Amino acid sequence: MLKRFSILRWLTYALLATLAISTAVAQETCDVPLLISACSESAIGTACLADGTSVPLEEALNATEPQVLRLSDTLTVTLIGARMTAFEQGEIASTGVEIGNAAGYNVNLRSGPGSNFDQVGIFRFDDRLTADGQSAEGAWLRVQLEDGTVAWVAKSLVIVDPALDTLPVVEQGATGGVVGYGLTLEPAETACAQTGAVITTNGDVPQRLTVNGFELANTNGALYLSVGPLGFTTYALAGETAVGTGENRQVLNPGDVVARVNDGSDPASEIFAPFPAHSLLDNLRIAPSVCLINGSVAAFAEPDINATVDTNLNGGGSYPVIETSGDGWYHLTEAFGGGWVEADAVTTLGPCADLPDASAAPVVSVIGGGMTPDQVMYEYLLARLVADGGRMQALSCASWDSQALLQSQSFRAMRAELLNVACYTASQSGANATVQCDGQIQTEYNGEFRQWELGAYAMSQENGAWRVCGEAR
Repeated sequence: MLKRFSILRWLTYALLATLAISTAVAQETCDVPLLISACSESAIGTACLADGTSVPLEEALNATEPQVLRLSDTLTVTLIGARMTAFEQGEIASTGVEIGNAAGYNVNLRSGPGSNFDQVGIFRFDDRLTADGQSAEGAWLRVQLEDGTVAWVAKSLVIVDPALDTLPVVEQGATGGVVGYGLTLEPAETACAQTGAVITTNGDVPQRLTVNGFELANTNGALYLSVGPLGFTTYALAGETAVGTGENRQVLNPGDVVARVNDGSDPASEIFAPFPAHSLLDNLRIAPSVCLINGSVAAFAEPDINATVDTNLNGGGSYPVIETSGDGWYHLTEAFGGGWVEADAVTTLGPCADLPDASAAPVVSVIGGGMTPDQVMYEYLLARLVADGGRMQALSCASWDSQALLQSQSFRAMRAELLNVACYTASQSGANATVQCDGQIQTEYNGEFRQWELGAYAMSQENGAWRVCGEAR
């Protein structure tokens, strides 16, 4: 477990972070526009300044002016009001993720990330292996067998585990870790409006780096780090962001925010300064995939000017919202109090026009509504053929939801078809029924065919529609 520390200490840190934001109105946003323009084509492995000068990363330590750190062709860190006091680049050894076989039969292990590589082993249907890396496009996982053989297995044939997305990208033929980056950041005494770093990535594979001892990952997006004297706060702007590893790993969606403390402890109170100002995001050419509002206005407990004031927003930053009231109000996320703000009193950035209307009548759409138990079961089988996990879950009982997703993954890399399948309701008592399905599902993978016998399935009514609840006992 992470250590806890006093609320007073964390409030001090939060206050310092908030004070740094509050001066934004009177301060300039430094020379960020010049920086972005001058460094748009800076070389990999360099730090670029606003005048276009580039130096090796090791020579940029303790520099206080804004700079662009080009770590790779897919990973960039822009320092604004923060300085880099240490930089490391070297091989990162992955701790690995234990994987299980989701196919239900023995799977071929290959010498490289592709079915065109030679077979070097078998991943038994009841076996467990440890994956320590993934291919660039994320479709294959690298495993190292007991005899030292390096092998690859298709990710689509492995039991779904979100931790697999955190594995480093490794090249075919590599046997060790991958090149990684470690940064130590501290606040810098500058005139910049906000103190921190912006991390931008591209590509569908998570880009990882370590900042002040904590691992961060972002996929095809951007995040902002507000660096304070006791730690830093991560603001997710676009793409998928993850902070930490193992049991302490947190996945953030755009608009989420989480704090970390330098000594490894967990903040006892989470009070956050706002997101970066609209002007800073515009200058950085970042299009957030969350609606952010800006303005020095009051946030009310209800979408009513006569309601109680929950808090007052600081115009030096921006705040994420989750919905509108339909009559001119924005609803803040819970991380920032969950209050309501008049739309006419703020400016917006991001997909604000797409926000749901909290005042609108909910649209009720029951998948499978009006269908008999055997019809729902047959639709479930059809969805399984094409690995449509979303539809399988929609046709499942709440208790079978996770198993439905696992079943959808098992056929993802295979061609599947129904052979002489017929489903009928064998029994029914109130809201429960048993459906018998005769026939087989036939799968084909790499020229190998296999038949899966069907049987009896338990069904229940949930929310006015029949749902699949697994195999009948």
